[in-house]
Amino acid sequence: MQDQQPNDSSFANEGQNNKTTIVIGAVVVFVLVIIGWFVFRDSSPEQEEVFEPIPQEVRAEVEPEPEPMPEPEPEPEPEPVVEPRTERVQTEPEPEPLPNLRASTPVVMTMLNDKRVNTSPVRSDNLIRDLVVFIDNIAAGTVSRDSAVIGAPDARFQIQEIDDQIFMDPRSYERYNDIVEWFVGLDNRAMVDTFKHFEPLFNEAYAEISRPGASFRERVQRAVNVLNAAPAQSGLIELNADKIMYTYADERLESLPAAQKQMLRLGPDNMAKVKRKLNALVAALN
Repeated sequence: MQDQQPNDSSFANEGQNNKTTIVIGAVVVFVLVIIGWFVFRDSSPEQEEVFEPIPQEVRAEVEPEPEPMPEPEPEPEPEPVVEPRTERVQTEPEPEPLPNLRASTPVVMTMLNDKRVNTSPVRSDNLIRDLVVFIDNIAAGTVSRDSAVIGAPDARFQIQEIDDQIFMDPRSYERYNDIVEWFVGLDNRAMVDTFKHFEPLFNEAYAEISRPGASFRERVQRAVNVLNAAPAQSGLIELNADKIMYTYADERLESLPAAQKQMLRLGPDNMAKVKRKLNALVAALN
């Protein structure tokens, strides 16, 4: 049960009425003082002049006494001159101009390193363009390995054979443990701040491959939605051995976009971690 709060408007009105009463009262007192000063000054009887009778034989005229000079009114004291206070406003330093898109990779890496972001797994000479192309492909459901900024795991893919059936070996998921732990350990605020700082360059790179007026932020959101739609799996996943590669025996899994099938290869635990991290990054970006 919530505590009952007093009506703010009634207090505001009461406070305003009190202020008004004080102001009016001060004005009335001031007016009365002024009126009283004029009234009492005008009603005071002036002193009549008294002339003594002069004998007739004295012809000398008596000059009237001069009227007393009015006392000079005191000059009003000059009001003190109050110099306005000038508060020092600390102006933020202007941001440094962004580098050319072609020369931006060392600048981006330096900013990330300054923010203590571990960039050791990153391999790219054209980081922003590669990221834009990779994310654009993920949003389309595909995987562009040529533009991937992180290398593939060194360990080989493993399978299990049970009763003449082939299954994905859960030990294959461990190949991605290190890179997933690195990804989920990235500082969200540092990543978002870096992206926002270089966002004009991301937009410039995206304009090179997209239709006019397309938004790269919307493309990032689309890529995250595609990866989040990868279905969670439990237990062994059966495979078919084709001539070139293994495929999923379940047609529903095999018909998934390539980006979502790649999520399945991470394993259920790693996939859940990646989804949580992606959602946290999008929330921080928004």
